[in-house]
Amino acid sequence: MRLTVLLLTALGLTVATSEAKTDVSGVWMAVIDRCDFGTASRPLRLVLNVTRDENRLKVIEVFDGADGAGLAERQYELRRGFSPIRSALGRAKITGRTAVLQLPERLDKWRISEDGSELIVTRWIRRSSTAQQQVLIFRRSRAIPI
Repeated sequence: MRLTVLLLTALGLTVATSEAKTDVSGVWMAVIDRCDFGTASRPLRLVLNVTRDENRLKVIEVFDGADGAGLAERQYELRRGFSPIRSALGRAKITGRTAVLQLPERLDKWRISEDGSELIVTRWIRRSSTAQQQVLIFRRSRAIPI
């Protein structure tokens, strides 16, 4: 009996650890020195607060820079495939450690590192007829920074 309880506990911890390594939810702090912002100005601080329920992904992006501070909230509907976007609600598809988030003016490809501690975001922002690419590196944070 004790062996069964011990094995089930170990199995539960393994599953929980595995889920943490593939879960995009949480607070992510940008490692500014490792990010490539393209032609955009480099912020002093960039934070993602990501929450997920069964059908939606909510991303709050907070930034501080020389041009001021700001906050952007984006919501994505989780789908098996992509369909045309007809509102401010974007589309997201998550497969393992990779997520693709799509809005009319931007496309993000998120990849979580093998150990679950880093989030690598490749972002394409559409500006008139061109697209600007950024590569952003985030570290998982245990608390929301002030």
